[in-house]
Amino acid sequence: MLRIIHIIPSLQKGGAERICLDICNELSIRENIEVKIIVLDSTNEYEFLSKGLDIACITDTVSLSILRKNKINLTELNKIVADFQPNVIHSHLYLAEIFIKHLQNKDISLFYQVHDNNSQLERKKIFSLRSKKDITNFYERRIYNSLLKKSKTTFLCISKDTFNYIKNNLDYGAHILFPNAITINTFKTNKERKLDSIKLITIGSLVEKKGHDFLIDVVIELKKITNLKIELKIIGGGPMKEKLQNKIDRLNLKDNIKLIGKVDHPEDYLKSSNLYIHGATIEPFGLVLLEAMASGLPVLSTDGFGNRDLIINNYNGYLFPDRDKVKFANTIAEIYNNSEKHNKLSKNSFEFSKKYDIKPYVDKLIKLYQKNIENLD
Repeated sequence: MLRIIHIIPSLQKGGAERICLDICNELSIRENIEVKIIVLDSTNEYEFLSKGLDIACITDTVSLSILRKNKINLTELNKIVADFQPNVIHSHLYLAEIFIKHLQNKDISLFYQVHDNNSQLERKKIFSLRSKKDITNFYERRIYNSLLKKSKTTFLCISKDTFNYIKNNLDYGAHILFPNAITINTFKTNKERKLDSIKLITIGSLVEKKGHDFLIDVVIELKKITNLKIELKIIGGGPMKEKLQNKIDRLNLKDNIKLIGKVDHPEDYLKSSNLYIHGATIEPFGLVLLEAMASGLPVLSTDGFGNRDLIINNYNGYLFPDRDKVKFANTIAEIYNNSEKHNKLSKNSFEFSKKYDIKPYVDKLIKLYQKNIENLD
């Protein structure tokens, strides 16, 4: 029996949380596997996706301090680990990884899925003693490296960019390029798309790094060069909602841009759109880009580094390294003026996404778990 714990800070809507649940749902239907999820916060915005899964919320704390003694209380976590007796613990996101690194049990195969280039792990070339962030990150990195030295951890890097980041910044552990995956059948559609109006969609938290402000500027440019009706749906919630809505209202774009908020089933919105656009300044991978491709949408995106692995220019979409809103808008217009081009990009997008299906992904993951367990023995 293979017993696996996945630990993640919460189940709020996001790419890391989505793939954690997709992995665990797929593991739960496999023979001779038990899987448990531990969360550090009771927030669950994926109730529709987590039904039937074994989920435990703990109230333990890990507080690192430069000037004072570190406060570490892992009573609940230690009890769950003792009772469940996992062969594997698989952490998602830095906070969950910090909890796991303070466990005393060294007979468990440890995996850390790197969803972001955490600043706490960066080997700073230029260090400022006046920067609180620099000092804190230096301290945390030193602690993490000392804990990492005592454990055998495999880093699952979701893109070439994260792989290089981990390789260049950490002194211990095995680093594997292991791109994320999606449930292809959830997003697959045979719906024929008409290009008589421009139906754009983007998905992501309403935070600055997701670049929704830039996409609003793209719509403004697009209105200058086409007479087609333009509609952009922005799926997601976050602190920039009011600022974005104010800009939409001020520029009289209420008929063109809608802030939809968080939704349970983004696939419904993807299937009713005909082009996916993305404006992130930093994108460690881009799970939503794959979801859009699986829905048969060409993808136009700014360069967020990690998403370079997913977009092939003039094959399944276009990647814009210079954040040029005019060029971005012109490319959208060119695609809508050429149905043959749109159809080709759409077909290629779906074919490309098929390489990232969750079933073969979990097959590989299980083999990796088993190999590491054997090495521990």
